[in-house]
Amino acid sequence: MLYTPTNAYYGWNELSVFNSTNVVADDWVCSNGKMVTDLRWWGSFPGWQWNVPPQLPDAFLIRVWTDLPAGAWEPFSQPDKVVWSIYCTDFAIQFDGWDFDPRDPGAPPEACFRFEQALQESEWWQQPPTGTNIYWISIEAVYASGQTPAYPWGWKTRPRDPLSLAPDDAVRILDPYFAPPLCQPIWWPDPTNSWDMAFALSTMDTGVTNCIQVVCPTNMVVTCAPTNGAVVVFSSYATNLCTGQVSPATCTPPSGSLFPVGT
Repeated sequence: MLYTPTNAYYGWNELSVFNSTNVVADDWVCSNGKMVTDLRWWGSFPGWQWNVPPQLPDAFLIRVWTDLPAGAWEPFSQPDKVVWSIYCTDFAIQFDGWDFDPRDPGAPPEACFRFEQALQESEWWQQPPTGTNIYWISIEAVYASGQTPAYPWGWKTRPRDPLSLAPDDAVRILDPYFAPPLCQPIWWPDPTNSWDMAFALSTMDTGVTNCIQVVCPTNMVVTCAPTNGAVVVFSSYATNLCTGQVSPATCTPPSGSLFPVGT
């Protein structure tokens, strides 16, 4: 008889390793403009049955992607373009329970761990302040040696909540550098049974109502020759904090103009 502890989870751990052919992503619905300030995710090391983890990843690469709706590329929705990323090296980890793999009911449980990364203010990600938007998050373990250990990290699956506002199940990204990425939905035991990934985002209301951030050059001092002024070359651009798009900014007078003395 298989003993089931009270802190048991129903799901398996999908390998998600940097520079591999299997990176996992899941979608969520954003309906407010709050800053993402903290990330939590659950995972294990397939085959590991102890509450102390084996070799940990040196880091986690976490990326936020825009959504490519179903029908635009594949019959399912999937990640499209990366708009934010962070390389987590000081994440916290703690034992959180046991995973039971529904694909193999007789297998012993695997230890499940919770990971958390508190973001510095400069790392916060601004969600769009208006409308309802769909984004994807991918989490992949990074091993500095480039060699996958005996017990690599896997992201925990969970049965899809039928009340979830997110339109699709999680996906395996088979090639994250292809545009758009080559993906495969995660389901079991058949395509009518969708699975999601275990993660949570903490947010904070900062009162931001505009995604646009304009970056201007610092103060410049140039020598005038002749004395009627000097031609000054500079760069300025605007970043959409919600989409990651960078565009040139229009300045008056523009770069390359003759600036009179004292301006």
